[in-house]
Amino acid sequence: MLKYAACLVFIFLISSPLHAEPAFLSGKPAAISAPAGYPPEWRYHLQDAPFFNGKVFVLQAGQTQQPTVVLVHGLGSRASRDWLTQIPQLARDYHVLAFDLPGFGLSGNNVERLSPVHYGQLINALIQQYAKNKPVILIGHSLGGAISLRYAHDYPEKVSRLVLVDAAGILQRTVYLDYLSKLNLELAESNLPNMLINFATRKVNQLRSSLIETADTVLPDPNRLLNIPSVREQLFKDLHTFNAALSLLDEDFTQAISQTHTPTDIFWGKNDPVAPLRTAYLLAGRMPATRLTLFDTGHVPMAERPEEFAERLLEALATPIPAKITTETINSRRTHLCNKTSNLHLSGEYDSIVLNGCKRVQLINLSARYLEINDSSVWMDNVQISNPEAAMISNRSSITATNSYIKGQPALSIDSSQVDFAGVSINSSSLPIQTRGRSKFYFSVSDQSKGDVQRLLHQRINISAKDYRELLE
Repeated sequence: MLKYAACLVFIFLISSPLHAEPAFLSGKPAAISAPAGYPPEWRYHLQDAPFFNGKVFVLQAGQTQQPTVVLVHGLGSRASRDWLTQIPQLARDYHVLAFDLPGFGLSGNNVERLSPVHYGQLINALIQQYAKNKPVILIGHSLGGAISLRYAHDYPEKVSRLVLVDAAGILQRTVYLDYLSKLNLELAESNLPNMLINFATRKVNQLRSSLIETADTVLPDPNRLLNIPSVREQLFKDLHTFNAALSLLDEDFTQAISQTHTPTDIFWGKNDPVAPLRTAYLLAGRMPATRLTLFDTGHVPMAERPEEFAERLLEALATPIPAKITTETINSRRTHLCNKTSNLHLSGEYDSIVLNGCKRVQLINLSARYLEINDSSVWMDNVQISNPEAAMISNRSSITATNSYIKGQPALSIDSSQVDFAGVSINSSSLPIQTRGRSKFYFSVSDQSKGDVQRLLHQRINISAKDYRELLE
């Protein structure tokens, strides 16, 4: 019996490799002449990509013996052309590998699910073939940033440095659609498909008074749609961008962000209408080894400020990322009481803060023992609330928090409030979150710890309870 069991285990192990995957590339690459708008001195190929039912357009520049930089573009018809302003400078010191993702540019169209995971597997095949399977510097923009993050997490041994440029998605999809729906579409220079933005905006604005509460229901569930082959064929046959965008909205990067230890530079446009600046701060705060660089641009800084972008990129690649500095909370007796005041800005150390009927309050780079929010709207960024007793109380309020830490017994008491947390850790030995009334919670890339048990949070939760109850029992 033991021998039989051992044989079964052996068969299972040899038939289940850690990175079992379809053949994403096959055959020899076919050399082609330079497409219109591409420099003739670079090298161009088309290669079969069976998984995507088409071919992949690949370009190389620079000397192959140099370290390889892989460039991953975002959504939109320009595809690898988005990098044309940067490749000449990079090619002086690096072997540059760029390509058009299947469904975009000069690569073939398809009806397969264009998810960051599948694209990551394609990148792995390209690195094996064109970079001699050596660790690469991976640079991704917009959708390409999300793909690059996923790849660096799944294949950490293959990436020596990571650069994320205005990475799209990341936030929980309801929150992200809420952000997109508020765009002025006539002014937004967006690489996201207009169909997606228009659809989200039109549907969400029908219920503007409860926008964020309803955004999750106005789009179809990407999981259910994209996992049905016949639906993919009929709905997305000529809508590859929409296909990829829906898959991006459905991706949960919580583990990838906290577990990717590759040194990472984050480049972001301060005025990005597609990828909110909040996401840049979330990534910089939650990833283990990061450096944040901001540009006075929108969503495509390498196109809007090409010379500045190239200079700062080359400098970043040549400079190690410094270790993060952790600071101890300073004990303070300072208190603040706000009564019916708007546009209040607070930072620094406090013992307690109480807000009563205060609107558009900003708490930035702040630590306190106790925070109470009543009938107020508050934005929190890099805030630490820590107390051996109750730490944070909210009654009939709206709270948006990014890169924050809350610890107490309970850590959070929420009554009839709306909570939007991105990159927030909630810690308690016995009761992380208690809630009552009609409350709504939106968690992006967050977590709660109850004693030694941690739970990752990337979801929407609606609660209606007469008496206080634990949110996640």
